[in-house]
Amino acid sequence: VALAAQPLRRCTYGWEMQVEGPVHWCGIGVAVHDLPTSDSLRREHARGKAWFYHSKGFLCDGDSFVGDEGVPPFRAGDRVAVRFDGVNGRVSFLLNGSPVPG
Repeated sequence: VALAAQPLRRCTYGWEMQVEGPVHWCGIGVAVHDLPTSDSLRREHARGKAWFYHSKGFLCDGDSFVGDEGVPPFRAGDRVAVRFDGVNGRVSFLLNGSPVPG
């Protein structure tokens, strides 16, 4: 899902998604505006440019795993919220209203 194909203002953004249908390999997060998304963002070229929460239960900075080992997976029926703090350069996630560790 592309929300903006241009740079965002330095402020805080937030959105929530209801996950529907079969979820096998899915990431929800943010990426810089000019990073091509035609290929997997779990590649070295996306490190420092894409940050996401993966359905298998991990957080990524491109091809690098980040965060705690206790990250829960998400599946159909779950709600995933993203909070992007452009002022402080932070991304955080909520799963069904609870903070995702990491």
